[in-house]
Amino acid sequence: MAPPPPGRNTSSSPSLDQPSWFELAREVSQAAAGKGYGGHEEVYAAFAADRKLHIQSIRRALTAFTGVGKVAALDPGRAGRLRDLPVTVVITIARWIDYDRKAAFEAMDRYEAGKLGTRQIDIEEREARKRNADFFAHITRYEGLYELDAFDTAFAHLLKDWRSEPTGPFDATGKGPFSRCFRHRQRDERCLLLVPGPFAQPRDWENNRNSIMLQAQGAVSMGYRVLIVVPEVHGIKTMLEGWLSTFALTGDRIEILETQLRQLPNAPEDSGAPGP
Repeated sequence: MAPPPPGRNTSSSPSLDQPSWFELAREVSQAAAGKGYGGHEEVYAAFAADRKLHIQSIRRALTAFTGVGKVAALDPGRAGRLRDLPVTVVITIARWIDYDRKAAFEAMDRYEAGKLGTRQIDIEEREARKRNADFFAHITRYEGLYELDAFDTAFAHLLKDWRSEPTGPFDATGKGPFSRCFRHRQRDERCLLLVPGPFAQPRDWENNRNSIMLQAQGAVSMGYRVLIVVPEVHGIKTMLEGWLSTFALTGDRIEILETQLRQLPNAPEDSGAPGP
């Protein structure tokens, strides 16, 4: 391994060298097992006093210990290498893999090769986390606009004989697949709006068509009409109508509309968007 760059620490705290932070954290974890929150704190305080450490050092070692376990589920060999890295670096890597595993592991490799210091890896993770947050804020806004486009299309299709209202019992029993309910002004009839997606790839529509159509069919069996609105691309409407034909489901209780819905934005280059 190349010598560490200037400013790089070989341990987050010299006092955690003997025993290593990993062994210490494992020992504390075992001692605290089965105890409640108050019991955990007593164990942490006892170890801190015995080793002449601040209790926060114990907590950070335990956080890093948990991070090693998280990495072990993905890459056992890499998790073994993490045990020899400083607590601060391990915590940073473990936090990074939550939203971009590939970038986190690449940063770990650069650190081990002496190309990245402790401070630099923390800075890079913070920058990646901000990009990730900004991107998903954009996605959240986009998804609202995608659904709004679908609502406008459904409302225009149903015309003035229907009024919009919440989805009633579906709202009361948890987040469900239906975006809105329309009630007929004259007849005792309700129509649920189903807006699948948005999906990043055309194959995602194929992979999800059973789920989409079974949701619609389930609502029909409960006496609802269902209006499904999909993007006017990739032959999605034809594909879903083919599902209805395959299962010989006829009638007008499920209707599929296609329209121009806003497409998913691309993840920014070198972003913190989740990796595989």
